[in-house]
Amino acid sequence: MIRHNGIVDSTQASFEVYIEGQGPTVVIVPSYGRDGGADFDALTDVLVDAGYRVLRPQPRGIARSVGPMAAVTFEDMAGDLACVIDKLADGPAVILGHAFGNFVARATATHHPDKVAAVILAAASGKTVAPEVVSAPIRAGDLSLPDPVRLDALRLAFFAPGHDASLWLTGWYPDTLAMQVDCVQRTDVSSYWSAGNVPIFELIAAL
Repeated sequence: MIRHNGIVDSTQASFEVYIEGQGPTVVIVPSYGRDGGADFDALTDVLVDAGYRVLRPQPRGIARSVGPMAAVTFEDMAGDLACVIDKLADGPAVILGHAFGNFVARATATHHPDKVAAVILAAASGKTVAPEVVSAPIRAGDLSLPDPVRLDALRLAFFAPGHDASLWLTGWYPDTLAMQVDCVQRTDVSSYWSAGNVPIFELIAAL
């Protein structure tokens, strides 16, 4: 796989984007406080081999992506993705949002339906989530906590039994996580639930 790194400037921010492959475009949006790198390398290889162009824009505060980090809204993040699609995709793109990224994918489809062909929800949360699960990603990404506490949070929120949660002890960006958590806490995410009117495909892992 040959990867090119590009920089896309929006009205508010500047984003590093990992660019691979040729064909219809898939944009991958990572989970809370994480980048779009190693977590998605294997998936990107599969998509590129299947004939897709894969764009992995790094969220604000990660790699060379910079921009305001306070009071950021989902409309802001949707605008970021729309700008990436505008400049690097040949027409509307499929957006795959993992965990927290599902909200960004839905918001982009809501605010910029002309940029989005479809939305894929990977391990998205339901409308009703137990409080201990809601707070688990925050504990997982808190680098000041002991590893056993973070591992328990990772197993609760992300890793099924038999899978190695220690893989996610690294790869966290606390400032980005704080920005995203603040955004969720200030937003009625149900307003984005339908992803506008674009098709939705939801991936739910089996235990």
